[in-house]
Amino acid sequence: MFGPSSFRTEISWRRQSAHNDAKQGRKQYGNVRDTILFYIKSDKWKWNTQYTPYDPEYVRDFYKYREPGTGRAYRLSDLTGPGGAAKGNPFYEVLGIKRHWRFSREKMDLLISQGRVVQTKPGTVPAQKRYLDEMPGVALQNDWSDIRAASGKEALGYPTQKPLSLLERIIQASSDPGDVVLDPFCGCGTTVEAAERIGRQWIGIDVTHYAITLIEARLKANHPKVSFSVHGRPVDLASARDLARRDKHQFQWWAAWRVGAQTYREEKRGADRGIDGNILYKNGPYGDGRIIVSVKGGEHVGAQMVRDLRGVIEREEAEMGILVSLAEATQPMIREAADAGFVMRSAHGRLPRIQIATIADMLSGRMPKLPPLPIPERKLTASVRRKDKDQLELLLPFDGEKVIPTKGVFVDPRFVTLTG
Repeated sequence: MFGPSSFRTEISWRRQSAHNDAKQGRKQYGNVRDTILFYIKSDKWKWNTQYTPYDPEYVRDFYKYREPGTGRAYRLSDLTGPGGAAKGNPFYEVLGIKRHWRFSREKMDLLISQGRVVQTKPGTVPAQKRYLDEMPGVALQNDWSDIRAASGKEALGYPTQKPLSLLERIIQASSDPGDVVLDPFCGCGTTVEAAERIGRQWIGIDVTHYAITLIEARLKANHPKVSFSVHGRPVDLASARDLARRDKHQFQWWAAWRVGAQTYREEKRGADRGIDGNILYKNGPYGDGRIIVSVKGGEHVGAQMVRDLRGVIEREEAEMGILVSLAEATQPMIREAADAGFVMRSAHGRLPRIQIATIADMLSGRMPKLPPLPIPERKLTASVRRKDKDQLELLLPFDGEKVIPTKGVFVDPRFVTLTG
């Protein structure tokens, strides 16, 4: 599919006007463009011509007439038939002028009845009135400078994120409503949302669990009636064990999300300092509360893990902790959690300071006792960020159903697929 014979166009997209690549000492030109390579699957491919608005100078020079009453801008175009009889253009009289014309007599009479044939003065050759608001614009070329990088509310923090308008243009040019669009590295889901917005079906694939949760939240916030399914997440204990065996970090992200975490660890390697996720909540007069999530994906667990979590809670000055365990909790673990007591300052009644949630319990609907959510409309405080540098703040702030992430990554598509 991507061989030389299938290549059609190289498109240059100017995503910004300046970049700090060109700063003194970097010894290179600023990189403000991305290259889009257009390939086709066979000799027959769908193509819907896209248009861009006319240049203001062009409009000023050519659409210089205004229709009285409506104020519509128009230009006058030649009605005569180039090549005359040799090109098969009909010969007849229009408004006293005999010529070879572009249109048949019937089409010409229709244009005259619609007021679209203009004779500026007696004896001059009639011209066709073409309205600016009926013209599609300039057929799109391969130098795209009219679409800027994602910014404002659209920007999700992914360094490689593309704007919706860019993906919509590509999808509209090469597909029709109802067609299926595939993005095998869907990241923060711009292709998926663009396809949903313009009436295409879609499949998105990504290896990272938190990327899929971002896309879910994005779709539900911007398209409340969207219908899609997620494939690849554990649905029973066996598939959870399989995920833990294949990729312990993806298992940690999935388990932390499953218990309700809103932020996840960013790095696959290095010390996590006992924190695999955070749950933030409003704690009434006590301000913002924090629950630390620690995930254990091994088959061997013990009371020391609970003691370690208790130490992390005290170090981070968090309100609560949840130990998520793939294996069944032992009696010493349960006693150690009970010994931690209850949250000292709670606006939501008696909440255990440490709870153990097994994967089997959560999959069967037995969830730990949590304070009411949604989360506070803020990020982790500066002091918390300094203490916990490994955390990736992905799903903050929160607005109704809308969660706005701040950063992320793209990696190989081996884990989760969304279809809609």
